[in-house]
Amino acid sequence: MIFSKKNHKLTISLPLSFNQPKFSPAATWNSNGIIIANRSIVGERPAIFVNTDNTIYVANRENNKIIMWQEGSANPTEIISGDFVQPDSLFVTSNGDIYIDDGFINGRVQKWIAETNIFVTVMNVNSSCEGLFIDINDTLYCSMYRHDQVVKRSLINSVIDSNHVAAGTGILGSASDQLNLPHGIFVDANLDLYVADFANHRVQLFQSRKSNGITVAGITSLNPTITLHYPSGIILDAEKYLFIVDQFNHRIVGSGLNGFRCLVGCYGKGSQSNQLDMPFSFSFDSSGNIFVTDTFNHRIQNFLLMNDSFALSFNKPKSCSKAIWHSNATTFANRSIVGEDPTAIFININNTIYVTNQKNNAILIWDEENVTPTKIISGNFTEPSSLFVTTNGDIYIDGGVENGRVQKWSAEINNFITVMNVSSSCWGLFVDINDTLYCSMPRHHQVVKRSINDAVMTSNCVAAGTGVRGTASNRLDGPLGIFVDVNLDLYVADCSNNRVQLFQPGESNGITIPIDETVIPKIKLTCPSGIILDAEKYLFIVDSGNHRIVGSDLNGFRCLVGCYGKGSQSNQLSSPSSFSFDHFGNISGTIDSYGSIYKNKFNPLDPSENLLKTDDDSSPVDQFKLDIRLDVDTIYVMVVTTSDSKQIGEFSIAALGKDKLILERLSTPVNIQFIYSSKLTDDSPIYYRDCQVPQCHYETSQIHVNTTGLYVLWSENNIDAYGYIYQNDFNPLKPSENLLLSHGGPKESSCVIGDQCNFYIKGIGLTLDDILQHELQPNTVLNNQSFSIKLSAGLTIIMFIAGLINSVLSFITFQSKDSQQVGCGM
Repeated sequence: MIFSKKNHKLTISLPLSFNQPKFSPAATWNSNGIIIANRSIVGERPAIFVNTDNTIYVANRENNKIIMWQEGSANPTEIISGDFVQPDSLFVTSNGDIYIDDGFINGRVQKWIAETNIFVTVMNVNSSCEGLFIDINDTLYCSMYRHDQVVKRSLINSVIDSNHVAAGTGILGSASDQLNLPHGIFVDANLDLYVADFANHRVQLFQSRKSNGITVAGITSLNPTITLHYPSGIILDAEKYLFIVDQFNHRIVGSGLNGFRCLVGCYGKGSQSNQLDMPFSFSFDSSGNIFVTDTFNHRIQNFLLMNDSFALSFNKPKSCSKAIWHSNATTFANRSIVGEDPTAIFININNTIYVTNQKNNAILIWDEENVTPTKIISGNFTEPSSLFVTTNGDIYIDGGVENGRVQKWSAEINNFITVMNVSSSCWGLFVDINDTLYCSMPRHHQVVKRSINDAVMTSNCVAAGTGVRGTASNRLDGPLGIFVDVNLDLYVADCSNNRVQLFQPGESNGITIPIDETVIPKIKLTCPSGIILDAEKYLFIVDSGNHRIVGSDLNGFRCLVGCYGKGSQSNQLSSPSSFSFDHFGNISGTIDSYGSIYKNKFNPLDPSENLLKTDDDSSPVDQFKLDIRLDVDTIYVMVVTTSDSKQIGEFSIAALGKDKLILERLSTPVNIQFIYSSKLTDDSPIYYRDCQVPQCHYETSQIHVNTTGLYVLWSENNIDAYGYIYQNDFNPLKPSENLLLSHGGPKESSCVIGDQCNFYIKGIGLTLDDILQHELQPNTVLNNQSFSIKLSAGLTIIMFIAGLINSVLSFITFQSKDSQQVGCGM
């Protein structure tokens, strides 16, 4: 328990008892859940809580018991009976006390005290609590769905007084201050309250002491990326991303950098291991696994977090918005190697290239930087149109045109096995993050799929298309290339319909990807045959009928390669069928360069110092061009960098002038003189950082230098690190005392003692620097500063003008001899 004194109030920050894992952006869970308990153990519509020790607590509504599983136990390790009736929720604190809903009949919330093994009443309510939560200040919250309100009371007060309103007016409604049957709740470290506003189909955020909520999920949110249908549970992870029980859609959804996506239960309502039926609540364990109460299936399912968030086998480069590729390509392999009309290519993350030879029925493999094939695999497939390679090196290859099957070459046993039966060639093959194999059958105007985890080859499921050609949203006409993203969204190159269709999970109607045909030069698809999404979900399409590759960015679609019409020149294509990125984003790459020229020297800590000229895009294709007069016997430094961050690549400099110009490289890799590594753990001390953020683990280190001068210290972490430098001593109870410099950043932060960082030096007495130090924003004009800074500046100007006027008047007054003799009259 952490105590902090702020504004003469004593606040108590409780250690978290629940799990808030930190996930990678593409975190995925095994689509097939594991049943850990059925109705005979947990009853109907149980509530669940998993603490930081991975102990599972379940409230059984049918026999009014609390059932507990210690980590690793298959059977309950403890059962607690009480006089509560039909509990809808429970919450467990770090000391093992259990708070359980008993509002439906008895109008109360009870606490089971771990130390004494007895129940006591801690809150009076007039409705069952669909959600219970205890925040870091030991405040208990109850969402009363029958009264359309969330109430709270402090558990520090031993006397049970009346509850306070946390959210909702008590009147059903959809206004920002109203709720409609609120269910699950969550309160973060900032005391912001999140409410699953069940019958309003949204999640509301009520910031601390605010009565009006903000819709953060649902169709009415500011940035709607998902439609909810009666959300019943909610959790925030360590990065404050939302995870929601979307009850009537029978799934768990989660948010990320690109909005919401389905995580588990993404195959519709049902009783299979990859399905849910009216899930009610969920909880994470410390490893990020999801435990779900699957209500109408009368079970609790455990969905395991996949290791390394599923390692993708293909490349999804992140390109800048102005990325360009060389218009002149290098021929990598010709007909003598890959045969006539090659249609399939795949490049894995190790830059190994796989190509099918339709004539010889072989798979050709080039390891990185090899100009000739390093391996050739022959098989009994015929005229393969596509292939896909997984991370373990297994190769899935089309053999549908003659043999009606998809085969897998197993890297482990070096042999082929049949993994899918089809009635057409598969022009596109894809294996998604859940090990589901997709095949696009152009002759049957359909995309089919099956799970390759099933040992028995059952009939295929329809992923897109009715099997009848057409232009309707649920139909396809000659589908070719396909791509499935981490959200299980299926993109189809619908060739004969001259469009790309997006089929979201569980939806039979596709959405046509809009392409603005009014842009110049005009982009209109003709028989698209291949498609890839990059790391930012921008589309890259093989526009086969127009003999080119096109790609999208913030400004729409544009031609990337093959932009000079059909032909056989190095800058032309002829009916391209598929493509693949390597690890560097090549189809051959270049960078968007940015150039500057300095006089005498270049200071990377102050790039404006000695700057003579700079340029970005004056030269064609996003390259810089510098026109400048150069004098003999003067040192000039040219700096070449990139327009966007973290770009790498080769570049060249061309110079034209009156005489020969010589460039000599000056910069060398940074000499890091010292690296210190450590780790923040649960045993690390905790303090109240900046008097704003509680429970921050910290470590202190003493700095010694042998030479006075400029030093740079920066952090490289997988945590959100903040750094502070103090003179002489650090007092965790007074974090502002002795503070010299502070700087914080999400992934990598740096601050230079003496540069323009936001810092101050403690002086003698109380100055405006002390008062306004956190208000002043460096390198910001006065008009954009805070009100207190503007007021301070205004008062200073007024005082200066008043003093100036007083001086002028005094000077005029004492020009008179009488005034000089009499003085000021005092």
